[in-house]
Amino acid sequence: NPAWLPSYMDRMIRMVERDKNSPSIIMWSLGNEGQFGENHIRMAQWTKDRDPSRLIHYERTAFPNKAYGADQMPIHPCVDLISRMYTSIENLEIQGRLTTDPRPYFLADYGHAMGMGPGELEDYWNLIYQYPRLIGGCIWEWCDHAVEKQLSDGRIVYLYGGDSGEFPHDGNFCCDGLVFPDRTPSTGLLHYKKVIEPWKIECLDPAGGHFRITNRFDFTDLAECSLSYKIIRDRDVIEEHPFTLTLAPHASGDLHLNYSLPASCQYGCYVELYMDDPSGHNLAWAQFELPLKAQTLPPAALHPIQVTSGKRYIICGCPDMSFTFDLALGMPVSWKKQGHELLQRPADLILWRAMTDNDVRQKQFWIQEHFHKTYFKPRSHTLQTTDTSAVLTIHGALGANSRLSVFDVTLIYTFTSNRLQIQIQAQKNARLKGLNRSSSEETDLDLHLKTELAEIPRFAMRFALDPALEHLEYFGMGPRECYIDYQAHAKMGIWHSTVTAEYEPYLRPQECANHMGTRWLTLTDGPSPTFSASSPFEFSTLHYTMEELDQKDHAFELELSNTTEVIIAYKNRGVGSNSCGPFLLEKYQVRDRRIDFEFDLR
Repeated sequence: NPAWLPSYMDRMIRMVERDKNSPSIIMWSLGNEGQFGENHIRMAQWTKDRDPSRLIHYERTAFPNKAYGADQMPIHPCVDLISRMYTSIENLEIQGRLTTDPRPYFLADYGHAMGMGPGELEDYWNLIYQYPRLIGGCIWEWCDHAVEKQLSDGRIVYLYGGDSGEFPHDGNFCCDGLVFPDRTPSTGLLHYKKVIEPWKIECLDPAGGHFRITNRFDFTDLAECSLSYKIIRDRDVIEEHPFTLTLAPHASGDLHLNYSLPASCQYGCYVELYMDDPSGHNLAWAQFELPLKAQTLPPAALHPIQVTSGKRYIICGCPDMSFTFDLALGMPVSWKKQGHELLQRPADLILWRAMTDNDVRQKQFWIQEHFHKTYFKPRSHTLQTTDTSAVLTIHGALGANSRLSVFDVTLIYTFTSNRLQIQIQAQKNARLKGLNRSSSEETDLDLHLKTELAEIPRFAMRFALDPALEHLEYFGMGPRECYIDYQAHAKMGIWHSTVTAEYEPYLRPQECANHMGTRWLTLTDGPSPTFSASSPFEFSTLHYTMEELDQKDHAFELELSNTTEVIIAYKNRGVGSNSCGPFLLEKYQVRDRRIDFEFDLR
């Protein structure tokens, strides 16, 4: 519309003249999330004449066509790069391989940092480094936008999305930053920092100390940085030294570290490499497991146990520990250690989690199928006992009222004087389908009204323990929360934390505090319950229930549960950025048809 051309040109000219001497500006943008027409072309022509030294950018030259791969419409030559928002991993690789357009490909937005996340950043950057045409992108966005308010009790809280009476609004869609409103970094910022760190390290021979390093700086030689390594065995740093490496920008080179390996370890032994700037600020790090023989302790002797079997309850006990199982629930309802009751309510199997902002597109589908209402329903049981062991096997189903079961489940509880081993064998119900509820009726004809319920939020067992259990120690990935597509920032180690500190205060409460790769977790106040397994598991500990986090709209509205909520998970769904970006990659979803999961309680 030529009537609007003066307004378009006024905006562009004022911007260029205002900022033309700013050295941080590398390209001019014709705008954001409009459409595209002759007025944009005229803006680009004027800007190129006025300042031929900079590139011209406009993401909406691709609109109204919304294709992202090889089917993308031709992009007008008035812009110097192809710029798109939230291109999927699949289409990004297609763009990386394309040779029909010589212009570079830029992600104007990717990685939507709303609530927890964003995830999948490594997948993006692996492609960006693989294909020269891909030149990077911008996370949406830097900070959460909310209004600070002081409550009558002195607490500082944040308001958003209609809290001040405004209309219209976008709910918490303004809370989508890598830092909180007060600029406190979220775990998402630490994750992003790790993913884009300025080196790449490949471990060629961990025992021999051979590595290959690629310098991803554009102008800085690694000789300008402070480099060091340390060897960590279990809880102790047993060796720590600086090293030097001259490596030009974009160059790769081999490094040999002359460290010696200890004979064995109890939990794990790792070499960690660090790059710091001259002030001592860490720029990058890497961790690799060293091939040590794990110490094996002889199994403790088994002592006699007592088993009381009634119509509804089965009690298994020894002098230091006892469990009570409710056959109507199929779950432990009491866990006593040294006479102290740990369980505050019955344990339960869960498929649900407090929905993250990036779960939002899948949430309604899961709720429609009542995944948030699933529980274990026993069908039969057997009990086998000896003087030193009791094996309680319970067959049942995990599902919700008025729906087909999601899993057929067998629980095997094996109690001895040393532990309670919980084995969970679950088989997904092949008949389970999601119904298109816009249909007015069902028929026997295959009208494609039903779709497979392919994924679940997670599969886990939950324990509501004594709230006095505040301190925790664990061997796993930490110290901050991590998920399958959101773990680059975490490293293996023995970590100490508190249940209170594990909570991440996202403005809209949601799932948080998970840890990957865990071998054992101990809550260290009073009689110390321990969860352990021979294969890695995931866990979280919070003073808020899953339901509380899922129901409240603001962090300051949360009410403490008067429990320590411990979730021991087989798998948790990844994070992604589907609140605005593409759907979560299938490899990060929980799609298992068969689950075999076991862990021990002590």
